[in-house]
Amino acid sequence: MRSGVGVLCLLLSSGVLAGPSPLSWDDFDRAGAQISSGLSKFGEDMERGISQGVNTIADGFDKFEDKMSDGYAQLEDSIQKGYDKFEDEMTDRLDSWGINQEGVRSVEQRFQNSLQDVQDAIQNQAQIISKVEMPDMNQIRTHMRESLTPLINYNSFTPNFGFNSWINRYARKWWEGENVCVTREELEDEDIAGISVDASINLAMQISKCEERFDVYTCQYALMVDGERKAYRTTYSCCRGFKMDENKECKEFDIRPVEETIASLDGADFLAFLSEENLVGDLKNSTIFLPDSSAIDKFRKEIETALMPNENDNYMTYNVDSGLLRKKRDLGLVISEEVAMRDMLLGHVSSKIFNLNDVSNNEMIPMKSGGKVRMTVYNTYPKRTVLANCALVTSKDHHTETSTIHVVDRIIKPTTRTIGEILSDDVQFRTFVSHLEKNELDSLKSENGTFTVFAPSESAFEDLDELWREKIGLGKSCSAHILSTHILPTVVCSGVIAGRVQVTNNVGERIELRRDEEGRLFVEDRELIVKDVVAKNGVIHVIDSLILPKSAKTVTENIKERNGQKFLDLMAKANLMEKLSELKDFTLLMPSAKALKEMDESVLLSLSENPDQLEQIMLHHILPKANEKSTITRRTSMQNSLAGKKHHINHNTVSCARLQSRSCGKVCSGSVVEVDRLLIPPGSSILQILESSSEHSKFLELLEKTKLSEEIVDGHFTVFAPTNQAFDQLEGNLKSRLLGGNLDEIRKVLQQHIIPDIVCCSSAPYSGMFPLTHFTRGHRSLSGHTIMMTRGYEGHVQANGTPIDRCDTIAVNGLLHSVNKVMLPRYMQQPSRRPNLWDPFNIGSFSGKYF
Repeated sequence: MRSGVGVLCLLLSSGVLAGPSPLSWDDFDRAGAQISSGLSKFGEDMERGISQGVNTIADGFDKFEDKMSDGYAQLEDSIQKGYDKFEDEMTDRLDSWGINQEGVRSVEQRFQNSLQDVQDAIQNQAQIISKVEMPDMNQIRTHMRESLTPLINYNSFTPNFGFNSWINRYARKWWEGENVCVTREELEDEDIAGISVDASINLAMQISKCEERFDVYTCQYALMVDGERKAYRTTYSCCRGFKMDENKECKEFDIRPVEETIASLDGADFLAFLSEENLVGDLKNSTIFLPDSSAIDKFRKEIETALMPNENDNYMTYNVDSGLLRKKRDLGLVISEEVAMRDMLLGHVSSKIFNLNDVSNNEMIPMKSGGKVRMTVYNTYPKRTVLANCALVTSKDHHTETSTIHVVDRIIKPTTRTIGEILSDDVQFRTFVSHLEKNELDSLKSENGTFTVFAPSESAFEDLDELWREKIGLGKSCSAHILSTHILPTVVCSGVIAGRVQVTNNVGERIELRRDEEGRLFVEDRELIVKDVVAKNGVIHVIDSLILPKSAKTVTENIKERNGQKFLDLMAKANLMEKLSELKDFTLLMPSAKALKEMDESVLLSLSENPDQLEQIMLHHILPKANEKSTITRRTSMQNSLAGKKHHINHNTVSCARLQSRSCGKVCSGSVVEVDRLLIPPGSSILQILESSSEHSKFLELLEKTKLSEEIVDGHFTVFAPTNQAFDQLEGNLKSRLLGGNLDEIRKVLQQHIIPDIVCCSSAPYSGMFPLTHFTRGHRSLSGHTIMMTRGYEGHVQANGTPIDRCDTIAVNGLLHSVNKVMLPRYMQQPSRRPNLWDPFNIGSFSGKYF
C-alpha cells in the first residue's frame, strides 16, 4: 500500500472528481475474499497443525513445529498477495477514473471496511490460538522418556542431539526452578576427573564439566587464579524438606521427628530392636539405613533358625546369606559372622548426614558401631543404583527434623574381615586358596582393594575331569590363569544384576552375569549358591562349579593348534620347554608354520648344533609382558625380550616382522602372536653395521665428518644408506660439492637419509592406482622433509621413488636400508625430462628424481 494509499489520500484532499470508475466493487470483493480465504486457510491449517502436533507428540515435535511455521507463512503470504493486488490495480487505474466526491467517500468507506475485516479476522485467529492448550514441555519430556526408554537409551546421545535438543530449548531446567539449593565446595585435587588446567595459562575460568542426574545437577570448574590451580564443585539439588516429583519439580513434604518418619516407612519393628538396646537416642543427627519390613521378617526367621548360644548373652551369630540355608548345609558351608546385636543395629546408623546423591562409588561411610559401610554406585538409567554393603537402597533422602533416612532391602551385614581372611579361615575354600598366587592372595587380604570373588567350593574341584585337575594341580601358569578368572577388580553386588550383565575379570576377559525368570543368579552359567558375603575390601559369591575359560590353554597347546610343531622342536633343542610351561604375563612371538617351512634347512641345522645361540634366539621370541593386538599396532615402542635385546614395535610389525594374525591368541597368563619370520636378536649398532660394510664407506665417512654419527648413537633411527656406487654416479659438480664441499650443505643432505623413528619395508603400503594414496606413510627425516615408503605391485619397496636394494637390517638402535641413489634436496636436483609418476603434481617435499 505504498503508492496506492498515497495517491488516494492526495485525491481526497484535493477533491478532484471526474466521471465513473472502471474498477468495480466486485474487484474489491474478490480482493477481500482472497484475503479472508487466506486467513481462514491459515486458521484451519494452524488449528490442524496444533491438534496434530499435540496428539502425535510422541512421533516428533518437528512436524508440529513445521505446521505452525507453514500456517504463519501462509498468513503473511496471503495478506501480502491480497494487498499487492489491490495496490497494483489502484495504481494502474487511478488516472482513468471518473471520480466525484461521493465516489471517493464510497471508495474510502469500502477500503476502511476491508481493513476492518482483516483486523477482525486476525483477532479471531488470535482468540482461537489463545484457547489452544499448549502441552507442558517438562511433562512431555518425562512421559516420552518413560515410554521410549525400552527402545532408546538417551544416555548414549549428547545433550544437543536432535530430539533432546528440541525439547530442551523449551523446557525449563529443573535446577533453575524454585526450592533448589546450591552448594559450592573447593576440591582438594588440583585437576578434575576428565579435565585439567594448563599452568601456563592464567584465566579467571579455564574449563568446566557438568553432569545431570535424576535429582542432582553438578558442575565442576577448574580455574587458574594468580597462577595457582583451583578446582570447585557446584551442586544443585532440592532443598531440605523438598523432593523431586515425577514432573522434575522440587515439591515440599512434611518434616517430622525421626521416630515418626521411621514408623511411617514401616520401620516400627526396627525401632523396637533399637528400643530394646536403648539406641533410639542415637538416631538424632545421623543418617539411617532403614531395613524394610520384608528384610526385618527375614531377619527374625534367621534369628529363630540360626541363633546360637554364646558365653556372652549380648552376642548372637546369624547367617549372612538369606534364603540359602539349606544349600549351605548341603555343601557343608559355614559362612557367618559373630556380632553383638547392639553393634549390628548401630551398623545401620552413621553420624555423617548425607543425601544419597552426595556419595561416590566405593566411598566408605563410618558407622556408629565403629565399622564402615561401603557404598557401591552404578550409573544405571534413569536413576543411579546405590547399595550399602550390597543392601539395595530402595527409597532415599527421607528428611526428618534432625536426620536423613534411606530404606534398604536387607539387614546390612557386618564387615570385620577381608576377602582373603574369610576364604583362608574356611576349610571349604582351602583348594581355591592354595592355588591362588601369593601376591594375589595378599591383595585379597589387603583392606585397600576392591574385589568380587566367585569362590568355588571344595565340591566344585572334586567335580573336575582329569584334564582340568591336571592343569590346576600343576600349580603353573594355567592354574593361576583359571583361578584369576574368578576375581573381578571391582565390587559387583547381586542386587544390581537385572537380565544379562558383562564384567571384566582379572585376566582381562569378559564374563557374563545373568538373572533368570525365577530370580536365580548365574556367572557363566554357574549358579551363585551364596550371594553377597560382604568383606572389608569387596564381596564374595559362592559358586558350585569352576569357571573354565576358553583361554585356559597352555602355550604348548596353542602352538600345536597353529601347526607350530617345528617351533616346539627348536624350543626343546634349546632346553626351554620347562621355562615355556612356567611363563606368566608374557607374549610369545611365534614364526608361522609357513615361515619355518620356507627357511633353509641348513640354517635350522646350524642353529640346532649351537644350543647357546639357539637359546638366545628362542628367548628373543618372548616378551615379558602380555600384549593385546592394539598395543602392538601403536606408534613405535620398545620392549626387551627375555634374551635382553630390544624389539621395535610399530605399524603391525615387531622388529620388522609382520604380524600374521588379526588378534592375539590368549593362553594361560599370556598371549601368542604369529609373525612372518624367525627373529634373530641384533648384535650391532647402526654405525657398527656401516663399519663392517665396505660398500657404505663413503656414507660412513661423511657421517663422521659432519658429526651426525654422534647423534644417532642413542634412540632409535631408520637410516637410508647410499652405496659407494650411488656417490660415484653423481655428476662432477654435485660429487665435488658433497665429498669436499661445505659441511653444512653436506649435513643437510645426510639428514634427509635419517628418520628418528622405525620405518620397516614390511610396513610400507601398496601405492595403489593413485600416487597420493601412500601419503599415509609419511615420515619426517632429520632435515624436516617427508619420506614416503611405498610398495609396488611386485613387492619392491621405494623411499620417495628411490628403490631400496636391501631392507630391514636390524640394529640394536634401529635399522638400516641400503639404497642405490643419493636423495638430494630440491635445489640441488636437475629437472627430470621424464614425468614423475610417483609425484605427478610435483607436490612432494622433493621430487622422485635422484642422482
